[in-house]
Amino acid sequence: MPVEEHFTLESEAVGALPLVNWFLARMGVIERLERFVPHDDARLRLAPAAVLGVALRNIIVDHRPV
Repeated sequence: MPVEEHFTLESEAVGALPLVNWFLARMGVIERLERFVPHDDARLRLAPAAVLGVALRNIIVDHRPV
């Protein structure tokens, strides 16, 4: 009896970033960076807290330069 293939398996690698984001949010790290890192310079395109958040996630997840 032939086996009909009705199902396909698709896999995706999510990585650790969702888990890291959850922990950072739970600890309030991003909110604290936004609160304590000044961002009143109009010349900046990104808030320094956002840049620090990306650098922190990179250090935690990848351990390589951005």
